[in-house]
Amino acid sequence: MKRSSRSAFTLLELLLAIALIALLATALIGGSVSLLNDKPTTPQEVFWQAVHAARKGALQGGFVPTGAIQNAPEVQLSFDDKQKAFIADDGTTQQTFAIPKAASDLGVLFVVPETGESALTVAAGNAAGDATPLGHVSFYGDGTCTPFHVQFKNKGATREVAIDPWTSAQMLVRPPVATP
Repeated sequence: MKRSSRSAFTLLELLLAIALIALLATALIGGSVSLLNDKPTTPQEVFWQAVHAARKGALQGGFVPTGAIQNAPEVQLSFDDKQKAFIADDGTTQQTFAIPKAASDLGVLFVVPETGESALTVAAGNAAGDATPLGHVSFYGDGTCTPFHVQFKNKGATREVAIDPWTSAQMLVRPPVATP
């Protein structure tokens, strides 16, 4: 009598297939978590998050719940060096934007160009190297803000970003022209 051979998976083959599927699922889920994580990671990203919140708070009259009435003339944004966090304050409520895993030597400074330098001069890349530090910058209910630059100092390098006082967005700065 001849036995007919049936083709089927062995228990070992089934276990290997399940283990492979589990390994692939773990890798995909772990990778997608980092893609979906919307928390900022750099000081510049946290700064922009704080700027958007401060401007929105000023436009809406403060950080009060919907329906509440408040006359907030401005929202002030500052940087707390001890907490390594930006703080938006409308006079009654504060929002804190902490920089995760901030380096101990990280410094953030709000500055305004020396007197006599206009926003157009700064935008053209002709600003003087010296600047007056500001304790905070203000965002107003009409969508404007204090004219300022923000300096990020980290690991000996300094990066300065000019902010447009009309839109609270980064101003494009023309690079200096090399003279022959």
